Amino acid sequence: MKIPCFILSCVKFFLLVSLFFLTACQQSVIEFTPVSTPQVPTFKDNGDFPIVKPDWSLADFKSTQLKTMRFGAKDGFNNELTVHFRTRKKLDKWRIQLVGINRTEAVKHADVLARTMTRYSKYLLNESQSICRESLSVSATYHSISINIKCFDLELSDIRLLSSFWSKQAIDNIDIDSVRRGLKLNTKIQSVTGSEIDTAFQKRLLGKAHPYLQVTGDSDFYVDLNKQKVIELQQKTAEKLEWHLLVETPKQLSPQELLELSQIASDQLPSTIENRKYVAKEITESSHSKTIYLLDAPDSVDIRVRIGFNLNKQVAGDKHQLNALEQLNDQKSRFACNTLSALLGRGSFGRLFYDLRSTRGLTYGAYAYCREQPLLRALVLYGSASIEHSGAFTEGMLAHLALIQNAKPEKAEVESLKLSLLGKMLIADDQRKVFEIQQLFEPNYYENKQQHMMWLRTLTSEKMAEMANKYLQQEPVVVLRVDADAVMKDLQEKLPEWDFVIIEGD
Repeated sequence: MKIPCFILSCVKFFLLVSLFFLTACQQSVIEFTPVSTPQVPTFKDNGDFPIVKPDWSLADFKSTQLKTMRFGAKDGFNNELTVHFRTRKKLDKWRIQLVGINRTEAVKHADVLARTMTRYSKYLLNESQSICRESLSVSATYHSISINIKCFDLELSDIRLLSSFWSKQAIDNIDIDSVRRGLKLNTKIQSVTGSEIDTAFQKRLLGKAHPYLQVTGDSDFYVDLNKQKVIELQQKTAEKLEWHLLVETPKQLSPQELLELSQIASDQLPSTIENRKYVAKEITESSHSKTIYLLDAPDSVDIRVRIGFNLNKQVAGDKHQLNALEQLNDQKSRFACNTLSALLGRGSFGRLFYDLRSTRGLTYGAYAYCREQPLLRALVLYGSASIEHSGAFTEGMLAHLALIQNAKPEKAEVESLKLSLLGKMLIADDQRKVFEIQQLFEPNYYENKQQHMMWLRTLTSEKMAEMANKYLQQEPVVVLRVDADAVMKDLQEKLPEWDFVIIEGD
C-alpha cells in the first residue's frame, strides 16, 4: 500500500517541529549573574542644592494627644469603656471607631472574625440603604478589631450599629458557607500568586509555638466552620478584649452628650471577664544556623527573598512586669530596628535599592522594614529578581548585612538618614487613624516618641555601627521562593558557607 505524499509531508513537518523544540529546550541554559562588591551611596556636596537641616522643634507630639474619659458600671455600662475624643471644627464628618484590643494575647482566627463582620456590614446595608451604613468598615490586626463609621449626620440608630457586630444575632444573619469559601479561596490565591513565602518565612522567623501563627490562615479551622463555631469564637474573643471608643466630631460635645453617645455605641457588647488576667506567651530567645530555606516553585521565572532577624522583644506578662532598665533596653532595641532598617531599605533611598537596583540592575526593588508588634520585633529584608540573578541578588542582600556591621557609614549618610526619619515621624503623626490606634497599645507613647527623637538627634556613625553589631549578631532567617533545581548550583557556588534545605508550601 502506498502512503500518500501529503501524509508523508505532514509527518516530516511534525518531526522537524518536535526536533526544533527539543533542541531549544536543551539549549536554554541560564547564564547566572556574577557577584559584586556591595556599593553604598556617596554624598558629595557640589554646592548644587541648598543645605537642609532638620528642624527638631517640629516634633511636638504632645499637641496631638486625645482627651480621654473612662466609664464603667457606676455610669450604667456593662463593660469598662475608655473614650478618646477631640473636636475638629474644620471636619465635616463624624468619625467613630469602636475598638477592642488585647495587649498581651493575639486575637485567634482574626481573619475569620474580620471576614464574618464584613459580611454583616453588607447585610446591614442591604437591610437599609444609607450613606452612614455604607461607610461601615471592619479592620483587624494581630491584637485588635475595629468597627468604624464615618458620616455627615450620624443618627443614634447608626451609632448603635457599632456594638451590634459583637452580638450573637449578627452571626445569625450571615451566610457562613460564603465566609468559609472566601477564606479557602484566599488560601488558594496565596499559593497561586506566590505569597505563601510570607507564611513559610513567618513560621521560621517566629518559631512553631508563637501565638501569631494562629491569627490567620488556619485552614484546619475553616474545614467545619459553622454559625455555632463562629459565635463561640466571637464571644470568647470579646471576653478578653479591652474596649475603646475613638470619637472625632465637627462640633464640641458636652460631657452628658458624650456619655449618652458612648452608652449607645457600646450597649450590645458582650460582658468581659471580671478581673481578667492577661498572660503573655513566653517569647523565647531565637537562634538560627546558616541555613537557607528554599520554597520550591518549579518553572518559576523569578526568585523572591525574605531575610529576617527576630530581635526577641521583651514582653511583660502577669508574672513579670518590665522594670525601668528593661523598658529602656526594649526602647533601644526598637530604635535600632527602625534605624537600621531605614539605612538598608527606606524605599529608593536605602542601601539595598541603591546597590541592587540603581547600580547593578538586579531587581525592581529591594527594601527593609521593622516589624513592630506587641509580641514581636523583627528587622525584615525583602525583594525579588529574575531567576538569572538568583545567587547574585541573595548574596548581595546578605553582603549588605555584613557590611553594615563591619564598616561605619559616612557622616553625610547618617545626616541624610536623620532627616528622613524625622520626616517619617511627622508624617506618621499626621495620619490620625494609625496614630490613635497605636496610642491604645502603648501607655508611654509620647514619652517613648520623645526618647526616640533625642536618640535620633544625637545619632552618629559610631552609634550606628554599635547598634548593628549588637542587634545583628545572630544568623538571619532566610527563605527563598524559586525553582530549586534551576538555581541550586548557582546558590551553592555563591554562598558556599550556607546550608540549603528545600521545603514545601504550607
